[in-house]
Amino acid sequence: MIKFSIIVVSLNTKNKLENTLKSIIKQSLKSYEIVVIDGKSNDGTIKLLSKYKKNLKKILIKKDRGIYFAMNRGIKLASNDWLIFMNSGDTFYSIHTLKKIALNIKKNKTIDVLIGNTKIINNNIVYKKKFKKLSPKSLGSCFSHQSCTIRRSLHKKNYFKTKYKVAADFNFFKEVYKKNAKFLYINEIISVNEAHGLSDKERFLALREFRDINRLNNNINFKFIKYIILNIYYLINSITKLLTPLFLQKKLLKLKLILNSSI
Repeated sequence: MIKFSIIVVSLNTKNKLENTLKSIIKQSLKSYEIVVIDGKSNDGTIKLLSKYKKNLKKILIKKDRGIYFAMNRGIKLASNDWLIFMNSGDTFYSIHTLKKIALNIKKNKTIDVLIGNTKIINNNIVYKKKFKKLSPKSLGSCFSHQSCTIRRSLHKKNYFKTKYKVAADFNFFKEVYKKNAKFLYINEIISVNEAHGLSDKERFLALREFRDINRLNNNINFKFIKYIILNIYYLINSITKLLTPLFLQKKLLKLKLILNSSI
């Protein structure tokens, strides 16, 4: 039987956390444990966790040094063979998501990482984000870690490097790819996430970390000039957003999605 450890990381996100827990509990496949790592919230999250205590296998409430530090704690506490990481507010796409993941793992018994698509919510606009396959040429994140399932034995040998504040997951995937981990990509939506996550909010820090990670992992396509161009692009994009009314931003986003879907 395929068993999952679903690691949920939270800090002062009470309302969002409840949505995540409900999404997991509703799964039709019940061969999972929920591991919650909370950074010592003070917004009522702790009380909420006591409400769901019977559904939670392990709860750790302790101050940490960032999201990847908390995720590493989750890896250490997990006891099942397959790991899924979810942040507060993330949900599974359907009640049968875990079941579909398990079926794909059974059909492909030698894989180490399973990756699917993501549904993104951005200013009440919902769209599908398709994965891009990781390769030595990848300059930045190719998929959402919430839409990945990772063999625990692989992660026990390769914890997140916490010196990276926003791109440690990208570094993890780059490292295990270089070590010949086996990836399986499936055309299924795995998770639903809100836009403007940590790497979106810290876009320039993310670019610096992507650059450093590619240097360390000997990216054969590494071009410093590409990161200069990306920094200029995101700087212009940030200024444009500040000067553009929200309603117009939504219209432009819709237009972008229409154009992308027609390509």
